[in-house]
Amino acid sequence: MCKIIFSDIDGTLLDSNQKISFDTKKKIQELAKKGIPFVLASSRLESGVFPVMEELGIKAPAISYSGALVHDADRKVIQSLEMSVQTAEDIHAFVIKTDKSIAAEKFFYEKQEKWNESAPYIYKKSIFFNFFQFPPFSNLFFRG
Repeated sequence: MCKIIFSDIDGTLLDSNQKISFDTKKKIQELAKKGIPFVLASSRLESGVFPVMEELGIKAPAISYSGALVHDADRKVIQSLEMSVQTAEDIHAFVIKTDKSIAAEKFFYEKQEKWNESAPYIYKKSIFFNFFQFPPFSNLFFRG
């Protein structure tokens, strides 16, 4: 028997119109009635995850920021993995300097001075890492 289900939001739970189908909502609510948590796991901010949970009518843990922030079913933070801006900048500089085949975008979210339960993090400046590697051009061509 299934004990828990994890699902991404974008491209998985939401259709191309950013909507959740009636049938999907119904099945997820049936799971909740059976006591099977339906946990959303997303790279979104928690303020982008909680409204989806509300639309589904579920109370379950939530995973945001690609796992860096985890809330329990009561929306209390149970895990928060943070790093300083300086550490993030140092990592970015090292990667760019070390391997030119890796591209890195930077975004940074910082806790607000005054806690806002619906969105405790706000966009401050660019630092969040999105690394991807380009293959060497020599690997793109067939060698016979």
